Amino acid sequence: MAAQGRTVATIPAKNRDSALGRGEMLFVPSYESPALKAQALKELRLEAFNTHLYPGLRGAIHDALGSVAAGKRSTCQVVFSDGSATLGTLEVKNENEAVLETGPYTTAAGTRVPAKEWLVALSQDEDGIQRFRIRAKT
Repeated sequence: MAAQGRTVATIPAKNRDSALGRGEMLFVPSYESPALKAQALKELRLEAFNTHLYPGLRGAIHDALGSVAAGKRSTCQVVFSDGSATLGTLEVKNENEAVLETGPYTTAAGTRVPAKEWLVALSQDEDGIQRFRIRAKT
């Protein structure tokens, strides 16, 4: 269902406390609109160094809004190495760990990946770049 440049989707999550897990409707921006795409790219973006997430995968966090802080849940865009992307939430537990919920997406090769929840290790390089590493699927 689409409404005014937004796609309506319900994304299940294992965590009942999650906004997505309560069965609420999530308005996912339609990337057909250049204005909405530009707005989404200004927010928290995780760059995964592969076409899908798995334990051991590493990536970079591009935090345009300064939203990566302990105790905070942020909507994010996860961008994969093949150019595919999905929306999700990153809930930072402390300075070293977070939980990442991702929505379903399709890789550039056509593989459908379902919604998942991951434990994530957080770190920062000596040059100040925030990094993440997938620890495990929850």
